[in-house]
Amino acid sequence: MSVPNTLLDIGRKSQVFLDNYMIETCEAITRTMHRPERVAENPLITKDQAWERFLYPRCNSFSVLYDPKEKLFKAWYEDEGMDAEDIQRRLDSGEITSFSQRLTDDYDNCYLYAESEDGITWRKPPLGVRKINGQDTNICFGDREKYHQVHAATFLLDPFEEDEAKRFKVIYMAVGERVDAPRNRQIRAAYSADGRYWTRYEEPVRFGPWEDKEILNDVIVLSADEVIGQYVLDTRGGSCFKPFSPRNPKSLVMMQIHPNDAEHYPMRRIGSATSKDILHWPMVDEMLVPDYAQDSLDDEYYCMSRFRMGDLQVAFLHIFHSVSNTLEPALIYSRDGWNWTRPGWGNPFFPLGEADSWDRYMVEMPGRPIPVGDELWIYYGGSNGRHDWWFWGAREGMDEEDVPEAYHIDQVRMSIGLAKLRLDGFVSLDTTLREGVLFTRPFVSDGRQLQVNVDCGEKGTFEAELLDLNERVIPGYERARCDVFHGNSVRHIVSWKGRKELPEAVLSKWARLRFFSRSTSLYSFCITDGPEGEAK
Repeated sequence: MSVPNTLLDIGRKSQVFLDNYMIETCEAITRTMHRPERVAENPLITKDQAWERFLYPRCNSFSVLYDPKEKLFKAWYEDEGMDAEDIQRRLDSGEITSFSQRLTDDYDNCYLYAESEDGITWRKPPLGVRKINGQDTNICFGDREKYHQVHAATFLLDPFEEDEAKRFKVIYMAVGERVDAPRNRQIRAAYSADGRYWTRYEEPVRFGPWEDKEILNDVIVLSADEVIGQYVLDTRGGSCFKPFSPRNPKSLVMMQIHPNDAEHYPMRRIGSATSKDILHWPMVDEMLVPDYAQDSLDDEYYCMSRFRMGDLQVAFLHIFHSVSNTLEPALIYSRDGWNWTRPGWGNPFFPLGEADSWDRYMVEMPGRPIPVGDELWIYYGGSNGRHDWWFWGAREGMDEEDVPEAYHIDQVRMSIGLAKLRLDGFVSLDTTLREGVLFTRPFVSDGRQLQVNVDCGEKGTFEAELLDLNERVIPGYERARCDVFHGNSVRHIVSWKGRKELPEAVLSKWARLRFFSRSTSLYSFCITDGPEGEAK
């Protein structure tokens, strides 16, 4: 991406280094991607209640948020409501020969609620919303008998909502809501004061003049962009299923790939839309399609979840490898929210689990990381079964030894886990024994102190100096006066002979920074708003 020759107003936003936007020049510096680490307690939320049947925490069907009002982590996850054990009994008896022959009555999709004070130990409180076999449950949303099933729901703590009764929002696919809609599905929305008890909006969600299911497919990821003041949907349209060429044989489930023809890309691609009204959206525009100069011939873009880091937009792009039937997230970034870059230095961002682990075949991250202290907490869904071989494997004639889930649906488990990353820790700019120097582009800021996220290791050093627009060092802020830092901190305030306050006159008229380091990792910097300030 080319960088415009403009001056930057960085305010008090954190400046990360996934791209080169803030870098004027650098020398003896390398960039390193860092992957989050799984916690030992994983999986954290899994099937453990009598009423839970087939949990389905996919990138399009679970959310984890932190509610500062109640000081609780809150999670919502889908139960497809099918009785895997009963299906297995019918498979074993010969009543059916594959899972895909299950009866539609086996499905009763609903959403369950869990909460936690520490984000590690979760409880599933009885809510009084729905009973199963006379027992109260943590089901919070979805009841086929009353109105409809709920699928592909994405939950949001709404930063724009002023009504306390509508703090939480959800957009979802209602199954069984409208018999005259294609496949009897419709996109709906609901609201809640606390995320436990939901009220659906009377009118359906509309895209342009349309409200039927074919506008969206069953991946719907909702977020809120406070910079532009709009809701964002990253999804895939109902028209993403491309027709097959009648001249070529058609397999049972595999897509025909035309690597030189953008009109015949595989079915899964990313579309996006923005709106200030959660019920009324423009038509979804196609935004990301596989790039077969970079992607493998079987790769499809399954799902995308975005969030902001300062002025940079970052996203987890979930790539489906259809031959191996596995799914894992790559890291991408954008400055405008529409044109995205997938760096070649470090993807996949979060690889699959080890052999025989609970997340060995699918890893999906549907939401933004949650800042907790000095860390980013990233909740993810994992599966010990491949994407759809438990569904199609038997019909495709796969061997039971190779694909046991095709014949033993009761062994498939999908759960929710947690991985942790250093705050702003996606990438670092690293130096070794040779001194590295980084010179920033000119910027203005309304902050007053220089805060850096830096790890000097055992023998590392970090120093900085402040310059004006014409590259003249500001007196009193020379490198020679900088208090050398040797530690590891996500919020170190740089000082010069003990002075931490930066000259407002310089920052308001454009300034530059020059960083000097050895054997050190620099993750980000920002100009904070004073002794109590933090990066925004």
